[in-house]
Amino acid sequence: MNNIQQARQLGQQIWLDSLSRSMIIQGQLGDKIRQGISGITTNPAIFLNAIKTDPSYQENIRQLKQQGKTAKEIYEELATTDVKAACDIFLMEYQYSNGNAGFVSIEVDPALANDTDATVAEALRLNKEIARPNVMIKIPATSAGIEAIKILANQCNINATLIFSYDTVEKIEQAFYAGLPSQKNRIVASVFLSRIDTAIDSILPLELQGKTALSMAKSIYDKMQRHVIPQNVIDNWCIADNEHDITNEEHHHEHHCCGECDDHEHHCCGECDDHEHHCCGECDDHEHHCCGKCDDHEHHCCGECDEDEYQQYRQAAQRLPDSPLFTLLWASTATKNPNYSDTLYIDNLIGKNTINTLPQKALDAFIEHGNVQTINCDNANDILDKIFQYADIQAIADELQAKGLQQFQEAFAEILAFIDSFE
Repeated sequence: MNNIQQARQLGQQIWLDSLSRSMIIQGQLGDKIRQGISGITTNPAIFLNAIKTDPSYQENIRQLKQQGKTAKEIYEELATTDVKAACDIFLMEYQYSNGNAGFVSIEVDPALANDTDATVAEALRLNKEIARPNVMIKIPATSAGIEAIKILANQCNINATLIFSYDTVEKIEQAFYAGLPSQKNRIVASVFLSRIDTAIDSILPLELQGKTALSMAKSIYDKMQRHVIPQNVIDNWCIADNEHDITNEEHHHEHHCCGECDDHEHHCCGECDDHEHHCCGECDDHEHHCCGKCDDHEHHCCGECDEDEYQQYRQAAQRLPDSPLFTLLWASTATKNPNYSDTLYIDNLIGKNTINTLPQKALDAFIEHGNVQTINCDNANDILDKIFQYADIQAIADELQAKGLQQFQEAFAEILAFIDSFE
């Protein structure tokens, strides 16, 4: 059992902070699921790197330009195509985990981060376009973004991003539950870590350097363990349960089997829009068989996996313990200071009902020499009290969010410029 699977036994999912078309076509994403990866996060910087360096996009860009599409329309088609394929690959993970894992995120245009109405409109449009139960719409946690989350809570899964403080986490949680989310919608709060230490270490004494982000994350985790779903949200589920189930079934029916296959026939119901080759995953002893219609089998199980390989997949996709609708996600966990351990923000933050999203280099380091241990929150608040004497952490958090948003906006603009100049 590798470190990813050991972390999962302690209640933490490991996600991949990367996505590209070649990763999908060449089967690398399926390999990562078998390793134990249970979700994907993306952002404009990730797609910028993928589109500029992966030749798999080039002919697609040419075709779309010939159709007269704008740069943003081309970007969205490239990104949503990748996210749809990734969602399909993770669909079995989503089903086995009872909707607690197997998510793939895509971010709204970061230029809309201070416009609630525009953010809501784009989030709903992307959610409708991708039309997968395991897509997460990523929304920057600005004041306008938090208001958008309240509106979107009962309409889609959400990844609230660019979070640098507990105050923001709490505001997001309150907005999400105020929106009366359905039992099938999930939200993750992406708390960025390494950027905090990079910003604050220079004003701290040596004994406190490299401790701000971990102490803040541990303090947030400890506080969140005591939060519960508000009673009015539960009451809303009881009132709307049957109606919601029908609506949700109709909304998502196009991309999964109905689950009513007679006598375990292990075929799809035949009504799935453009996805009739997917098994429903509920057929007894047959959930791993593909119907044989997958194009080149580039990302679907072909049904010819030997039993050992299949069992490894099932082990990696084992059902998680029941998780709350609101989950903490540790982001920016690749260590930036070479003097610190390259698994600093991974080893020390393995807690029940948490997620850590890792770029490939950090993932490799964790697999090779990470130390899987349960999170220890002792002394976290004491360390923060000492750090408060030297720095205004909330002011630094606000500044980091603004800088992070600017970086995403610049990456998004660079994508569009690259597409515009592509010949």
